[in-house]
Amino acid sequence: MHRRRGAQRERLGKAVPVSAASERHLGSVSVTILDRLGLAGIALLLSVPFLVWHHYYPISSFYSEWTALLCGLIVAISLVALKRGDVLRLPWLSVGFLGLVLVLGAQIILGQVTHPERSSIAILNAAWTALLIASVANLRSRFSDDLVVVVAQVALAVAGFLVAVTGYIQYFQLEFLDLHLVEHEFALPAMIGLVGQRNYFANFVACGLASLIYLAAQRRVNLAVAALAGIPMIIALTLSGSRSAWVFAALMPACAFLCHRVNRNRNSFRLLLVCLVSFGLLVLAGLSGAAFDLFGGERLAAVSGAARLVESLATGGGYSELVRGMLAYYAWLQFLSAPLAGVGFGQYAWNIFEMSARPELSMAPSIIDRHAHNLLMQLLAETGILGASCIVLPLAAWFVRFPYARVSIAQSWLLALALIQLAQAMVEFPHWYAHLLGLFAVVLGMGASGGLTLSINALRKMVVVAAVVTGFVAAGSAFKDYRDLETWYLEVEAGERSGKPLSGAQLERLRAMHAVSIYAPLMELLAAELLLVNDEDIDAKLALIERAMRVYPTPGAAKRRVVLLAISGRSEEAWRVLRSMMVVYRSRMPGILGDLEAYDRLHPGPLRGLVERARAELRRQP
Repeated sequence: MHRRRGAQRERLGKAVPVSAASERHLGSVSVTILDRLGLAGIALLLSVPFLVWHHYYPISSFYSEWTALLCGLIVAISLVALKRGDVLRLPWLSVGFLGLVLVLGAQIILGQVTHPERSSIAILNAAWTALLIASVANLRSRFSDDLVVVVAQVALAVAGFLVAVTGYIQYFQLEFLDLHLVEHEFALPAMIGLVGQRNYFANFVACGLASLIYLAAQRRVNLAVAALAGIPMIIALTLSGSRSAWVFAALMPACAFLCHRVNRNRNSFRLLLVCLVSFGLLVLAGLSGAAFDLFGGERLAAVSGAARLVESLATGGGYSELVRGMLAYYAWLQFLSAPLAGVGFGQYAWNIFEMSARPELSMAPSIIDRHAHNLLMQLLAETGILGASCIVLPLAAWFVRFPYARVSIAQSWLLALALIQLAQAMVEFPHWYAHLLGLFAVVLGMGASGGLTLSINALRKMVVVAAVVTGFVAAGSAFKDYRDLETWYLEVEAGERSGKPLSGAQLERLRAMHAVSIYAPLMELLAAELLLVNDEDIDAKLALIERAMRVYPTPGAAKRRVVLLAISGRSEEAWRVLRSMMVVYRSRMPGILGDLEAYDRLHPGPLRGLVERARAELRRQP
């Protein structure tokens, strides 16, 4: 009986090695309005960004990410409440992200990146994450752990259910609600909701479902209400078509089993039972195809995650496994070329394009991406050992130091969410988006143990206030820059639809924005796609296109580079670019070569030989 009561009284904070004097001091701190605002910010961060309905070009995820940034800064406001003599906890992960800031800054100084603006955005995100993790860890000291956990669970459960509802709306194409999902035309057979990608949709709905289960297990939510909300979420996981959903769902009973093994009380048993029932329902819906018979019908040719998983196992790995393996190999090659500090942030895709011209990679799978689809490999490729160790070591320490032997129900919920995020980070790149990164940061902050404990003095207080104020200023500046770019883009897009050519005034506005905007790299990419190919200012045009291709080597920009290099008499350089295109854009080559032939007919020159050489090379390939 005493053991059971002791387990029920366990707090997350007991895992934190803070001195007794510090604990007494933290316990004496009164809760301020800024602390309450920070707690509300956690609820907002875990819900509002995932319910943003506007997703459109030029950056479809901007409003979700910017909302997450703002909500995270609201959480960070709680640090401003710290007074002289108070203790600021800085978890090791916060220290690690600050170390990554230094590595990214060093890359800019050493000239390893072509576009400092992109690295600046990464620096702001890394600093924001460090601040967020520290803010959440310190809020645990001001409120009871139960309160912080319950607030987060309620926010995730409600938002997860609402996101699942938007999935049904998207799945049945109820366009009258004006839910702008750019990916509609590509993802109709899968449920993606407002998140816009089936694996990320499954990630968030699984986090919401886990939170709902834990609330129900502790009788904070009526079981009937939990069932009415949970069953649609389980079916939504099935209809997402994500194989990862099975991993996410399996982690819930695994963590519940660990919790019950330690606590062995009614709450932990109820938790394990509900998790097993939920996983069983997911298995039943996925394997029997009941979800598709009931909700798919003949109109939607949906493919379940179960079907995709079985197909992959039967064939020894599907195309996506082959692609992920190749992306990891590209990342490894880039790491070997610059093991200490990496090839530079944002340079992964450009380096794939460049190394694809090598003869030994001529038969590589046709793939190019800006991310290796693996957190470790991406960090190694772009930031080297220095950058990767800043994140990987404290993240590994978080899991190693986790109190598995005395885990409470709240801690097992944290472990489940952390494992869901980590599992997807190994096969996708969810945390390159601020709203999913913010979710992971909140979980890591709530479960953080160890780190630095700093006594607040006048200087440290100024640093904290300056960091928060700088964050709000940066958020405001980014919003203004994006709104200017978005207005320009929508105006140009509307003109194209009505047959109006790009005007000189619009080009001049783009140049003016490029000079001051943090989104200058994206503007260069847009300019490269709009560039007129002729023999005027060839060197300037080639310089622009090369810079744009370092942002991302699109087929349009690469094609223009081939033409300009050929016109300027640099045929071997043009062939190298064309050879890279034949690897990473193999399926598009018939259309690309057709466009080059059409240009050659209008302007006869050296392009014909390049096209014939490319066609001969493609014919030799099996």
